[in-house]
Amino acid sequence: MNKYFFTTVLGIFLSQWSFGQNILINAPGFGTSNPINCANYNTGDNVNFFDGGGSGGNYGPNENFTLTVCPNLPSGPKISVTMGINAGFSFNIAPDDTLYVYDGPTITAPLFGAYNSSNAPNGFSHQASFQNNPSGCLTFVFKSNATIEQAGWAGNISCGNPPQPFTPNIQAFKNGVGPNVLNPADTGYVDVCLGDSILFVSNPLFPYSLENNGFGYSQSNTTVDFDWAASNGSTGSTNQFWFTPPTRDGFLITLLVTDQFPQTIPLVCKVRVGKLPSFTGAGPLKDTICVNETIPVFGGANLSDTVGVNYPPGSFVIGGTYGGLLPLPDGSGVSYNTSLNLSGFDTGATVTGPGDLESICINMEHSYLGDLEVWLECPNGQTVLLFDGNPTGQFPGGFSGGDTWLGDANDQGTGTPGIGFEYCFSSVNATFGDMGTELTNGNTVPVNSFAPPPGDAMNPNGIYQPQSPFDALIGCPLNGDWTLNIIDNLAQDDGYVFNWSLNFNANLLPANESYQNYLVDHSWEPNSTITAVQDTMILISTNTPGSYNYTFNVEDNFGCSHDTTFTVFVKNPIVLNVPPTICNDTLVMSSNLGFNDGSWISFGNQNQPQFINLIDLNPTVIFPSPGTYNIAYNDTTCADGDTATIVFLNPPYVGIGSDTMCIGDPFVIEVAQFGNSFSLLWSTGSTLPFITISEGGDYSVTATNFCGSYTANATITEILCDFELPNVFSPNNDGSNDNFTLLFADGMEEFNLAILNRWGNVVRVFTDPNFEWDGKDEMGNDMHEGVYFYKAIGTLFGGRELTKQGFIHLVRK
Repeated sequence: MNKYFFTTVLGIFLSQWSFGQNILINAPGFGTSNPINCANYNTGDNVNFFDGGGSGGNYGPNENFTLTVCPNLPSGPKISVTMGINAGFSFNIAPDDTLYVYDGPTITAPLFGAYNSSNAPNGFSHQASFQNNPSGCLTFVFKSNATIEQAGWAGNISCGNPPQPFTPNIQAFKNGVGPNVLNPADTGYVDVCLGDSILFVSNPLFPYSLENNGFGYSQSNTTVDFDWAASNGSTGSTNQFWFTPPTRDGFLITLLVTDQFPQTIPLVCKVRVGKLPSFTGAGPLKDTICVNETIPVFGGANLSDTVGVNYPPGSFVIGGTYGGLLPLPDGSGVSYNTSLNLSGFDTGATVTGPGDLESICINMEHSYLGDLEVWLECPNGQTVLLFDGNPTGQFPGGFSGGDTWLGDANDQGTGTPGIGFEYCFSSVNATFGDMGTELTNGNTVPVNSFAPPPGDAMNPNGIYQPQSPFDALIGCPLNGDWTLNIIDNLAQDDGYVFNWSLNFNANLLPANESYQNYLVDHSWEPNSTITAVQDTMILISTNTPGSYNYTFNVEDNFGCSHDTTFTVFVKNPIVLNVPPTICNDTLVMSSNLGFNDGSWISFGNQNQPQFINLIDLNPTVIFPSPGTYNIAYNDTTCADGDTATIVFLNPPYVGIGSDTMCIGDPFVIEVAQFGNSFSLLWSTGSTLPFITISEGGDYSVTATNFCGSYTANATITEILCDFELPNVFSPNNDGSNDNFTLLFADGMEEFNLAILNRWGNVVRVFTDPNFEWDGKDEMGNDMHEGVYFYKAIGTLFGGRELTKQGFIHLVRK
């Protein structure tokens, strides 16, 4: 509020701002039969409550006065008392004298406290409670002895309408039908299967509402706001919220219930979705067996063990963390706090950098920034100062916040709320400086919903730097109580923290709370080949070859059912289906019938083939050389086997390559031969491994043996191994014969050209066969018309060197 009161003008202040009569401790009282008119006591910033000496004198010796002050119901207000030592207020009671404050209409009500200047040097404030005091009255008892009589007090009594406590709740109905499956109540777990939906229902209890008591303000399902948020992003805004988990994970369900005060009370419960089990440990020891063989197929549970089924752990998708309402009544050096208990992080996890806590946001209203010091305390006691508007308070270095507001505050000081603004603080995402800097820069917004007088509030449309950086939190445990602390250093104003939140970096959260499913029931579907059912397995056997399926059903502790099917093949006798002749050294078998529980042997062969995986019924076989091979597979399990003979021949293969020859020179094409013996036939009719040709063209050779034939082709290209130069050029840029260059150059591999003038001096040198001389020297100057001598050396195809020299006429006209 605007703190512009001075004790020297107290009389003027009282005459202008005291709407009701002053109240003295020795007054007859304002009990339930004679309550004060709250319309005349609706501001908390004026002085209207005095000791027996009044506003100008000390209290007397041996006083013993009792005063009860009640509000005029049924409007439902609560009586508040504020004592302070600033802005017209005073509080000076000797240590041997005491002012008692009771929460009710008599001295039998609960005692708020017993106060004097020794134990409350800055004063105190209280408001009648809801839980113990439906009357809204306060009772005061003052007792003094005859030792010292001090100046007493000048305080305030007013009527206010504080938030009415209520109790939110949550019930959960799987697929919309009863019973309530949330366990424990309100903040526990809902265990479902993927595909299930949950209907969450909230019916809060409103014991102090207008509807239940006939006074106060309305609180019912139709007058409060419900804000549901699932940690996958789903939201709802009525007292019912349908949630269908999208994945087999854990989800936090946050409910914020806000009444018209507004006060917000959060509740958090959790949904756990049954995980998909792994059946990797279940099934038969082998998937192929012999006729009449008996084997176990594992899967099941007994009293001490689960066989064949493993459930992976589940983890939670994390959402926000919220704190509820914190009243900030008038105080003078009084500290208020509210805590959030966090328990979802890894055991032992700590803050490692200023970005781990991305932001703290506080939705609040208060009418005097110059009062407040606000800091965050982590579970081990480390603190970070968010802002300090009071330069003489507990923390050194505070700025002078003055009468700037936070939020659109109600400046009457009676406990009636204003409109909260959300102020956020971050060391890594800030868009503003700290609050003191922004106040100096005039970063405020006008507010006047509850004035006079109008005021300015700190701008909420940005993120402030904290007054001390979040580095101060490094080393803080993430799990535990995080506490928001606020000191109100001056009396005559009040406010509220409506809600607040901590927003941690998402990278800290994946290893959060986990859960574990386990098997509670199992069964095997009937099959005629099952010969016995035991606690963790079945036995199977048959005398008929073929494929047989065995289906294993399980149910977990969430009631989710899963199954898997195993196939067992009862083998036929060993039958080798291999080709009698092969034309490659590698044979990949694929058609042999039987069971992979034997071994391969080779017999009667000079060279032994190599079996890749000797026990595989269909291995890859590598033959060292062409020849005839006898092989056998012996199945020791089923006492069975078969033999085969394989003849290995390599198919023919030859190679010739395309090439280039000089016109007029003889050229030899030679065959590269591979594989077994074969015959050759050239397109020229020759059967030799090579041919000599005198001209270019297309040539082929065909190799033939038992495994087939192969034809290789080659194209021999003829080139003119020569080059030619002109004897005149005219570099006059007429587009005709402007450059001296090669007329043609076939088969050129290297080139060097020197141009000399008439005195034998070299004037230009070119090494690129694609050169073009424009009649200029190396400096770019035009050379004189006349005759020049050239000498050109070219290395042509095949390494043959050719030299040419002659004269060139440079003509410019």
